[in-house]
Amino acid sequence: MLAAALLWPLGSAALTDADLQRMRAEKRVALVIGNGAYRNFQTLDNPINDANGVAAALRAAGFEVILSVNASRDDMMQALQRFDEALAHADVALFYFAGHAAQVDWHNYMVPVSAALDVNESRAGSLTGQVAQETVDLDSVLERLGRANRRLNIVILDACRDNPFTQKALELSRSLSRSTGQTPIQVGAGLVQSSAPPRTFLAYATAPGQVASDGSGKDSPYSAALIEALQVPGLKLEEVFKQVRNKVAAATGSAQIPWDNSSVFDDFYFKIPEHADGGRVPVKPPDGGNTVFVPP
Repeated sequence: MLAAALLWPLGSAALTDADLQRMRAEKRVALVIGNGAYRNFQTLDNPINDANGVAAALRAAGFEVILSVNASRDDMMQALQRFDEALAHADVALFYFAGHAAQVDWHNYMVPVSAALDVNESRAGSLTGQVAQETVDLDSVLERLGRANRRLNIVILDACRDNPFTQKALELSRSLSRSTGQTPIQVGAGLVQSSAPPRTFLAYATAPGQVASDGSGKDSPYSAALIEALQVPGLKLEEVFKQVRNKVAAATGSAQIPWDNSSVFDDFYFKIPEHADGGRVPVKPPDGGNTVFVPP
């Protein structure tokens, strides 16, 4: 008996004029936040430049952009409310954050410029309570994005920088465990992998649990690569972030490797191709067919 196996899988379907018409008609909304002027933790030089550069690139790609820089927690919550309202009729939603962040008890928290932690506070549960009151939980953003059956959600976090907020949270956790006998709260470097709603693309400046660089130039290595990639016509979503990964790895000597996680079904272009022939065409097998016969 002969067994048959396909040697040449089909490539992506060609991009059609109908696809282009749909993409050009869709509503795209983004919330971009960059925090650098921290009042109680190490300041960061680049997040403001990062946020402004990403916002400009997204506007050029057809996004309505809500921009917030050096935001307090109240500022961030107000921006999220505006984002909610703008998402009511959006087909594509994007959230970008640059600044300090921390993982506490397996949750990722984005740190506003106003955040503070009191290491002398010793009441039970004070660390998680303080963190929740002083920061913005990434899960709350993902929950907002998951409320509607949108075609695509994109979340980009250039917020895995090593920072004093994490160190102070760890110090507070140890202090609480000594004074109350409680098990220390889990505090870690970088960010932990997050669960996301369907049709969502999650992009991190580096792998879970790893630390990213703020960089010595105008932008962080990650955002500099992202801003450049967002302006290249005809790149699919996954290709944009593959280009970013390669550029960041090259710029950091592979010390920082961007990471992403996807539950996306449809193709997406930041810069939509001008013509349908800008899409991929089916890959044809070589002469002789696409089947090989293997003897039993």
